[in-house]
Amino acid sequence: MKAEVVIIGGGVSGLAAAAALQANEVDWLLLEASDGLGGRMRTDSLDGTLVDRGFQVLNTAYAALHRSVDMELLGLQSFQLGARIMSAGRMSAFYDPQRLPGRALTSLGSSPANLGDYTALARLSLANAGSEPASLDLPAIEVLPTLGFSERFIADFLQPFFSAVFLDKALDIPWRNMREMLLLFSQGLASLPAEGMQALPRLMARPLDPQRIHCNCRVEELGNGSLRLGGGAAIECQLAILATDAASAAQLTGLSALPRMHGVRSFHFAVPSPPTADPIIYLPGGSEQGPVCSMAIPSNVQPGYAFGNRAQLIANSLVMDGGMDELHGPVRNQLRSWFGGQVDDWELLAGYDIPDALPVPSAMGSIPANDQLLRERGLLLCGDYPGTPSINRAVASGRSAGNLAAMHMKISHG
Repeated sequence: MKAEVVIIGGGVSGLAAAAALQANEVDWLLLEASDGLGGRMRTDSLDGTLVDRGFQVLNTAYAALHRSVDMELLGLQSFQLGARIMSAGRMSAFYDPQRLPGRALTSLGSSPANLGDYTALARLSLANAGSEPASLDLPAIEVLPTLGFSERFIADFLQPFFSAVFLDKALDIPWRNMREMLLLFSQGLASLPAEGMQALPRLMARPLDPQRIHCNCRVEELGNGSLRLGGGAAIECQLAILATDAASAAQLTGLSALPRMHGVRSFHFAVPSPPTADPIIYLPGGSEQGPVCSMAIPSNVQPGYAFGNRAQLIANSLVMDGGMDELHGPVRNQLRSWFGGQVDDWELLAGYDIPDALPVPSAMGSIPANDQLLRERGLLLCGDYPGTPSINRAVASGRSAGNLAAMHMKISHG
């Protein structure tokens, strides 16, 4: 088997690369190691109920998605513009002051935010605010106090919210990455597709030639003009696009500069009577010491996530030590401190241990540029790195790699 360009990885980045190659009439193959497309965006069916592998959302402000698919076909429904913060058995709420000004003002007395925080958020929504070069690569947790945010708002909303977004409890990611995601969340809506998160890669794969897509094909070695599969078979190619996660790409290429990965664990409960009917995300306040980093009730957003007449509730944790069974008890105990004895009636139906969930944001210029890799190794990288780890980044990166590969092939053909 051979092709001009071989794509390794069938997540949204690899699918975007394939779409670009197909549009440019380049001979391509896509090899996926697992049994299906989607990469880290997979949705299981548990007795007909949608169960995503880990808690993820689609942000409607992701421009790369709008350029890749008809978003209306996903049947998106959205979470509310805000969050409920749980701390010491008490609940407070934060609402987007620019898009839900009425709710934001009426909740001001109990909210972790004050008027100064609302002003600082409004200032950051301006195009160049917070973009001073000297601050962009500083840890976000150090930059936030300099922007006018109060200690309470940082501790009770900004840090827990973006810790859950980046899977980084300390929030020592570069400010440039947090700023980008803050702007996207201030413009878009955190949403779920009607058929689960894997609906996006399925939609992206729909126009692609299925004869060029091969699952259960693990690439074990990259050679000069060829790839070796797990069974020993070889595939000839002129160029390879690595659309895997950063950990797999580092293993295949030997590039030590590729970022390490953050992990997350999710616990999916069937809940007879959910704590709320509102489609809103719950966060632990700054004084919380338990393992839960976020909680959501996806069946309040999309009915397909419900377990029959029971809601689906997802509790997520950044604690990666020990086993899932060992962590289940502390997670349930923290939820009990929030919602009382009703938690004893919640049935754990699924759990996911995802050690390589999201790359750690890398400093600009720390990863070799694709034009250099193409020139030296006949290789291109794409995925949710470098830059700000997100679905948006993965799709945009895949399209860029596919277009660069197509341009290279046209030049080589004369």
